[in-house]
Amino acid sequence: MKIVGHNSFLVKSCKIISDAVKCDHTEAKEYQNYRDVITRGLVKDLQHYDEELKSVDKKLEQMYHVLGCTLATIPGMNITTTNMATARLKAIQVL
Repeated sequence: MKIVGHNSFLVKSCKIISDAVKCDHTEAKEYQNYRDVITRGLVKDLQHYDEELKSVDKKLEQMYHVLGCTLATIPGMNITTTNMATARLKAIQVL
């Protein structure tokens, strides 16, 4: 009786995967470069928007502390939601 080691399954699996990759002859399409450029551009845009949102959130938090609101103590209310509610209430008061 042969004792099976822990690596026998891994070696067999790796061999199967390696053979499958070698047999796969997927060629890059002519539009692949264009798609890559567009994807990189979209990723850069999303990273920029993420930075902008973080900056806006910091400003909103500063505004929240300046106003001295306590609405964020209500469960489910965060600083962004509190500032939005306060802005809408102020808009109603102006009308």
